[in-house]
Amino acid sequence: GFLHSYSKASGPRAEEPEDWLYGMLRRVRPWYPLYLLCLIVCALQNASITPITPVDAVNFLSSVLLFNGVIWPDGYGFPYLLGTWWLCLYTVYLFLFTPLQIAISSCTNSELWTLFT
Repeated sequence: GFLHSYSKASGPRAEEPEDWLYGMLRRVRPWYPLYLLCLIVCALQNASITPITPVDAVNFLSSVLLFNGVIWPDGYGFPYLLGTWWLCLYTVYLFLFTPLQIAISSCTNSELWTLFT
């Protein structure tokens, strides 16, 4: 994620605009398979202990699509998997990174000082 962002900001084609969704998917792709595997293991463990309810199915699907932490508060996630709230917010940040990077790279120093004060 970070290396892709750094290479995009300082690479030979830094001025080329990047698609928001494509940029987010490129940054999420390295860690998402491990996250999905952990979710599936937790779902199997939960299904072996208690019967599957519609609430479990909704929590699982929203966790797979990475918007569980955006809608519900921390601690109300899929059973046995902690820390998904941060990953959901990180994904939203990565989605908004591209327009922020374009805005910051194209503005002048006085506009930056106005923005950050």
